Amino acid sequence: MANEKHEPQGSRHPRRKRLSAVVAIFLLVLLAAGFSVRYLSFVSRTIYQESTSHLEEVLHKSNNMLKEMVRKNLTYLHLYNGFLESTSDEDEIQAYVEAAQQNTGFADFYFLTYDGNYMTVTGETGYLGLQTNLDEKLAHDEDVVVNTALPGKPQMLAFICPETQGSYRGFAYDAIAISYYNDAVLRLLDNSAFEGNASNYVIYPDGRVVIDNSVNRKETIYNFLATLRDHSDLSEEQILALSDAFAQGSSGNLKVKLGDTSYYLVYEGTAVQNWTMVGLVPVSIVNASLDQLWFYTVQIVAGIVLGFAVLIILLTFAVLIAAGTLFLLYRHFVTNRIMDGGGMENPDAQRDDKKLVEFEWRQTCAEVERCFSLHFYLEDEEPLLAGWFTDAQSGEKRRFGTGASSDPSALTLTWVQWFELQHTLGMLELPEYSNPSPAETGADESRITIRWRDGGTEKTMTLDGSGAEETEAQVLDIAQNAYDGMN
Repeated sequence: MANEKHEPQGSRHPRRKRLSAVVAIFLLVLLAAGFSVRYLSFVSRTIYQESTSHLEEVLHKSNNMLKEMVRKNLTYLHLYNGFLESTSDEDEIQAYVEAAQQNTGFADFYFLTYDGNYMTVTGETGYLGLQTNLDEKLAHDEDVVVNTALPGKPQMLAFICPETQGSYRGFAYDAIAISYYNDAVLRLLDNSAFEGNASNYVIYPDGRVVIDNSVNRKETIYNFLATLRDHSDLSEEQILALSDAFAQGSSGNLKVKLGDTSYYLVYEGTAVQNWTMVGLVPVSIVNASLDQLWFYTVQIVAGIVLGFAVLIILLTFAVLIAAGTLFLLYRHFVTNRIMDGGGMENPDAQRDDKKLVEFEWRQTCAEVERCFSLHFYLEDEEPLLAGWFTDAQSGEKRRFGTGASSDPSALTLTWVQWFELQHTLGMLELPEYSNPSPAETGADESRITIRWRDGGTEKTMTLDGSGAEETEAQVLDIAQNAYDGMN
């Protein structure tokens, strides 16, 4: 009897052990699953943030080019006004306008009334269908930029200046205007990034499209918000919030589905005529280089869960190996693919396989705040910055590094900043640098040195940067952001 009582007690003990092992395995599987979900969520957020950040940078460049075009053409119109105030000779006016057209490339020149009637310098008359309260804006001496079209001609962008009132060939006018066909404007909104699959739009706050630079278009979009309302997965509340953001000139991004395709949508106010610039790129194009990340991530996560269930004794070792592997994969496929240009860099910068190795800009000016010396270079495949510049807000001189490649105090740049710089320098068309004359002591001097790697050879360019104000502003902005990021 004693033996009969003892046997069940002994048999229950291993059952308890097995039960404990099952519970332990179950808990470990839950732990692995939770870790996997959190990791995948982290990767998704990182991909979205990095992708939209790059899209915003591309859109910002197009926006700057559009604003510069508007500024230049309104400046031209004011210069033309000054000429018209000084002469009434029709032959002289016609010769002047034709010369200006050859120099600037506008489509046509108009003498314009409040109600939209016009006369060209050649005497042609007609009506410019502006679809706006032109008389109200001209009455307040406001410069106007609107889209329009003439019968039988493509869409145009019209720039209107109300300052001069007069008469030409007996036609009394209240303003002058120049126009550009939209094709000429679209060339500024370069959509070659992301394999030419990026669509750009310039819209009014109510969604009306000023400029349509879409790709693979099936039909013309007249109102962007209406298109979202009819064909996207956005709720009415989301569309109204987006409309408010357009009206306020805000910047932002979101993910939207149009039909069967998911897109990244980014937008930025232009500060021109209350316009907003919108960029739209398929998610599959932006994230093409990240598909491998998901493939390997799923494999590794499955391996971790299986390993926890089968090899509980090696739990600690398995966790360390898996965590290390995941980190390396994340660094390779996210950091290196997004940040180092593996399919995410601006394709224009790589069009000729030309890569930036080193860039230095030394500038001395009578305006002290415009003096700087900045040295961008690669060290162990890491983009760095040394030099000094004047802080735009405080007016203080910011120093970092000495320019020596071994200086540990040099600032670390992001790859996004490096490739932005590479793209800008690849587009520069500046004269070669020449040493100033000894007689010009104290004169302004701006010297740019760029070293490129093209295939297996390196080439050095020395340029004069005195006329590159826009590039100067961009370079100083990168330096400022890098300095703020390190301090």
